[in-house]
Amino acid sequence: MNGLRCLWRGGAWSAVFALAACMPRVPTAGACDASPVQGVVGQSVTPQGAEAARLQAGARTVRVTGHDQIISKEFNATRLSLQLDARGRVVRVFCG
Repeated sequence: MNGLRCLWRGGAWSAVFALAACMPRVPTAGACDASPVQGVVGQSVTPQGAEAARLQAGARTVRVTGHDQIISKEFNATRLSLQLDARGRVVRVFCG
């Protein structure tokens, strides 16, 4: 009987998590949307260009990282990230 209670609890939590995943996300103030700035891929970026991309994406902050730079993996929904290749050209634009 005790095992059934644990199974029920696990099933109930699974249902809660499944429902939470289906709920629409409410955008936070300063939430980033990288889709409008995908055009910078392949271009060199200057501090002014990074700031312009940040404003266009609606992000609060911008992070520019080099191809061999170690970065933290924490997710920040208000940050635009620009990843550069060895030549200093943007290869990836994403939020987080």
